[in-house]
Amino acid sequence: MKKLLLILACATLTTGAFAQKRVVDEVKSDIRNMNANSGTLLKSLEKIRPALKNDETKDDAQTWFLAGKCGFGFYDKCVGERAVGKPVNEKQMADALLEGYGYFMEAYRLDSIPELEKDGTPKVDKKTGAVKFKSKFRKDIVSAIGGHVNDFTQAGNALYDAKDYLGAAKCWGLYCDFENAKFLGNARPEMVDTIVAQMRFYQGISAWQGEDLQGAMKAFEQARRKGRLDKETFDYSMSVAASIPNNDEAVVAIAKEAYPIHGKVDNTYAKVIVNDLLNKEQYDEANSILDKIILENPTNSEYLDLKGVLLEQQGKMDDAISYFQKAVEVNSDYAKGYFDLGRMYFNRAIKVAEENEKLSGTQLAELTDPLYKLAMPALEKSYQLDPSNNDCKRALVNIYYQLNEEAKLKAIEGN
Repeated sequence: MKKLLLILACATLTTGAFAQKRVVDEVKSDIRNMNANSGTLLKSLEKIRPALKNDETKDDAQTWFLAGKCGFGFYDKCVGERAVGKPVNEKQMADALLEGYGYFMEAYRLDSIPELEKDGTPKVDKKTGAVKFKSKFRKDIVSAIGGHVNDFTQAGNALYDAKDYLGAAKCWGLYCDFENAKFLGNARPEMVDTIVAQMRFYQGISAWQGEDLQGAMKAFEQARRKGRLDKETFDYSMSVAASIPNNDEAVVAIAKEAYPIHGKVDNTYAKVIVNDLLNKEQYDEANSILDKIILENPTNSEYLDLKGVLLEQQGKMDDAISYFQKAVEVNSDYAKGYFDLGRMYFNRAIKVAEENEKLSGTQLAELTDPLYKLAMPALEKSYQLDPSNNDCKRALVNIYYQLNEEAKLKAIEGN
């Protein structure tokens, strides 16, 4: 009985293998049928997928080649049907094109049998020294892909509209990659850099929306390399890079690239560069860069404030206060400048209190109250301009308490 079961099992396995080979033959027949419509080719594509996993057929280049033909064939039939006014599923078309491309590339990989000498060693091209290969499908694969290069842009549009952002990014990325696809040989397209840059930008946007941050960052970098150096591209590049953990160096690198081009209209790039130097305590370089920037932008309050922060971090408190004052002088609505100015006096008062904690309340107030009074108007102005600054609010609560400003304390605590 056990022997019979074993024979039956073997028969089942063999039948399954033959079934997949039969499917491959059927699909080959479907493709040869010039009258086949898109529906027939879609069914053929569905029919052949199991053969791509079956042990008897998965390592045969023909299996993958036919699957690629089904994908591209379905796409082409839909294009023809759309041209005569028939309704088509744009996303399904795009999916079939992408799927077919993947199948073709696997067929291309498998369809590379080394030519052998009589002694069994590989034949070598005497001019190039490369091993010679014989293939059955590569020429057709190259022709098919080369003839569909531009279709990948349309497929990307369809997938993006369908909110398949990763699929769209892949399509647009492939389109751009074809420019350097050596396997295409003479079918490799010549592309205009501005168009490639635009497509890389779209690829980056789509990858970002699909939450592939690494892919988005790479695509934006490729867009910049192709000449897309507008502010929008840099801003997306920095935003995506900043969203990736432990990626500060990449953010700084992008800021350094952007600053010479857009630094005069956006302070962000310079601030990123200088803050990085501050974090690394590279004060000489930070001062050199910032002094040059301020010389070029003498009335920019953010740069003046940043210089104050730099001096503060070096322990040059009086010089820092001077720059914070300059920052609010050139821009009377600059909340951060007022906050930093008030914060300096407030922190001095706290430090004096800590250093003289043994003094009586009256004696200590004689030392701290003048500093609180210097801090108060600057912090009040900052809080008026930016009520969301809770650090500013807490400092004012402390000052009002120390100076017995009961009405102001009650008012701010009520907010």
